[in-house]
Amino acid sequence: MSQHIAVLGAGPVGIEAALYARSLGLPATLYDRADAAANVADWGHVHLFTPWRMNVTPLGVETLRTVDAWPEFPFDVCPSAAELRDNYLLPLTRCEPLRGHVRSNTTVLRVGRESHHKADAIGKAERGQTPFRLLVEDDAGRQRIDHADVVLDCTGTYGHHRWAGRGGIPAPGELKLEDQIFYTLPDPIGRDRARFADRHALLLGCGYSAATFLKDIELLNRSHPATKVTWAIRRPGQALRAIESDALPARRHLVEASLRLAETPPHWLTFLGSASVESLAHSRESFTAELTVLEKPGRDPHPAVRCDNVVALVGYSPDVTIYDQLQVHSCYATAGPIRLAAALLGETGGDCLTAGANLSADLLKNPEPNFYVLGAKSYGTNSNFLLQVGHNQVRDVFNLIRPDTPNLYAGATSDSVR
Repeated sequence: MSQHIAVLGAGPVGIEAALYARSLGLPATLYDRADAAANVADWGHVHLFTPWRMNVTPLGVETLRTVDAWPEFPFDVCPSAAELRDNYLLPLTRCEPLRGHVRSNTTVLRVGRESHHKADAIGKAERGQTPFRLLVEDDAGRQRIDHADVVLDCTGTYGHHRWAGRGGIPAPGELKLEDQIFYTLPDPIGRDRARFADRHALLLGCGYSAATFLKDIELLNRSHPATKVTWAIRRPGQALRAIESDALPARRHLVEASLRLAETPPHWLTFLGSASVESLAHSRESFTAELTVLEKPGRDPHPAVRCDNVVALVGYSPDVTIYDQLQVHSCYATAGPIRLAAALLGETGGDCLTAGANLSADLLKNPEPNFYVLGAKSYGTNSNFLLQVGHNQVRDVFNLIRPDTPNLYAGATSDSVR
């Protein structure tokens, strides 16, 4: 009898994993706490700096072509997140072989073993002889137990934000204000325009999300000249480090724009440089952030920034509570599974195009038999993750689960996306 596979998280990697399983004829169920690819919809306004060919697979494209659902986009064009969701991810969940196997608005709260607690049979293969128990809750709050022989955790990190305070813990006052702070990328040109037009925002962070926000605010300022941003960073990040001979032009342009803004701030931008958030408060519809500036002598070392919005794009971390009763060894530095994390930390450089490219499939194994963490969550707080890495992980994990299965990504009949 075929092993039943539970795939947690209907984001890009989860959808691909479930598609791969079902295309092999394996029984699989795909769970998501919201709608499929809901997180992708949240940043739908963003254009990816990777082209179509790096965000889709031969299996996915051929699956959609069989029902004339693939619009034949040029593979070297960079899509927006909305285009990726609407033209690739969602159509895959609606057609065979995934139709009827996606459980939207269904949250897997915890995963354990039917006959073992966390401390039982430590490191022994016998743990794999009993099925997984999944505590599942539907959108009406009803809970039940589902079972699976293999679990693929593809729940990602987006939405499980890190904190803005010094040392990675919440700043005083931050916990109470959590639901009023933007920890995910806003859309100041579209959805969130009224929140930012002719208003003052404090931006924390210096990755690609922060660079994208600044790019959008620069455009918004042309029609709403009272729009302002105060920008503070913890330490220089990806968007402030140029990559020599960058193979991704869209990324190069984004980095160049953020470097220009940091070096020569326009009238609407105050760049504080390296600074830490000491406290956050809110009253009468405005925030007050107490900061400590860690460089730039001559400037007030302890400014109090009054603003209308706080945008804390300080990164994400994996939520490991879902498998805290399984034998999963996490890295003390990145919170990702230890074997993969150690290999990534041992790599030189920091470009997402090369991170993890030459790592073996065995690094996806955990002490817990038949439990795998895939996608962005497998990288923990390491942000050098691209969708094509997740696609390769999907291929590799099914080679571990069923070594006799073919490589479905090698089966494209025409116009290979690789």
